[in-house]
Amino acid sequence: MPFSIERATDASTIHIRDELGAADRPELRSAILVELAAGVQTVRFDFADADYIDGAGLGLLVSLARLVREHAGELRLANLNEDLRTLFMLTKLDTLFRIERAEEEGPAASASPAAPRPLGTERSAEEERPRP
Repeated sequence: MPFSIERATDASTIHIRDELGAADRPELRSAILVELAAGVQTVRFDFADADYIDGAGLGLLVSLARLVREHAGELRLANLNEDLRTLFMLTKLDTLFRIERAEEEGPAASASPAAPRPLGTERSAEEERPRP
């Protein structure tokens, strides 16, 4: 199983290991339904140990977000590395999900990577050089 679940009173954290893809769909959907039936209001996907999400994995997250909202809950994403943050930004899925920043993730969270610069706002080499 490429994920594990940690449940608190009204929130569950799904720890994704390695990657999220099509093969995870039935098992993960069933697990989320069990969590929602138990009264969980917040489903948090923790990607600290993951480094890849394929297209089917993105579709799965969209489907699960809808399922959680139908049960009056909220789906959050946490500990996205820079590549995963960029993926969500480029696909505009960052507008669908609440993506937690390091300061929201608690005292044990690592520092958040620098946010990517919007297209067309790159700095020139001269601007990057330190000034005397």
